[in-house]
Amino acid sequence: MTTWTIDTTRIPLNDHHAPLHLLLAVDEATGAITMARLIDQPNDTTVARALTETLESRPTPNAIAIDHNRALRDHPDSALRSTCSTRGIRLTAARALTPCSKAIAERALRAVLRHLSDARTRPALDALLPRAVDAYHRQLSAA
Repeated sequence: MTTWTIDTTRIPLNDHHAPLHLLLAVDEATGAITMARLIDQPNDTTVARALTETLESRPTPNAIAIDHNRALRDHPDSALRSTCSTRGIRLTAARALTPCSKAIAERALRAVLRHLSDARTRPALDALLPRAVDAYHRQLSAA
């Protein structure tokens, strides 16, 4: 069973009116980052759209663990809930993950944020994000 853990993390920027958010999904079985996006708002529609775009080029997970906003997971009119339902993806709370799965997701998030820490503008973040994910995957495969 493939489960992705989805998390959003706020990233303040000097050149942006509001903080950006890093939307990151990690495969709990492999530790691989399956989705890394910069989004303006971590709302239901934005997360659902990012997931839909990502699933166009990746295998569909069996489940998604999400915890940053219960409304994204629990509200009956949620775009994320609807997207997952039509694709046969089960939504679950991140707190239901095993400690090992949580540690894998946290390790990926820390590694990416470490690579992005010097970026102070949106263009810099856009340029660094793919490199940060690649560096994390190289580190993962070397371990």
